[in-house]
Amino acid sequence: MQGSVSHFLAGALVAGLLILHSMVLTFTGQLTNRGLGMLGLLLLIAGLIFFIRRHGQDRSHQASFGELFSYGFKATAVATIICIAFQWVFFTIFPEYREQLLDITREELVQQGLTEEQMAPVLAKMREFFWPMTIGGAMFSTLLAGALGSTIGAGVTKKP
Repeated sequence: MQGSVSHFLAGALVAGLLILHSMVLTFTGQLTNRGLGMLGLLLLIAGLIFFIRRHGQDRSHQASFGELFSYGFKATAVATIICIAFQWVFFTIFPEYREQLLDITREELVQQGLTEEQMAPVLAKMREFFWPMTIGGAMFSTLLAGALGSTIGAGVTKKP
């Protein structure tokens, strides 16, 4: 058996890839590009599939579907924790990007035809609940995509 990559390392590497993708979108002004934003979830799924297949190979293809899924989902949990911690640090150090997200929301509300009076309470709630929405959104999307990637990875890994 070769040296196996732990789910901690796999999750950290996938998180690094997601953080790099996020920084590229942020610093190139592509935060509103939903297609490029979805690319992050595809990177998560692809990274999980890669590491799950490698884990299966390292286990000489003797791991069950459940063991492979568990490995992938544990890696997802690690990646989720790292990404949430990174977001907290990033938005604390660079609060102007938090304001940029609120400005993007304001523009979207204007495009929907809302008046200033209608937008004010929405934006006030977004400011008040920024952290719960940011953490909850990151947790939900990452864990959901991670469950999908873990299922696919466990399913496509060769079994004896």
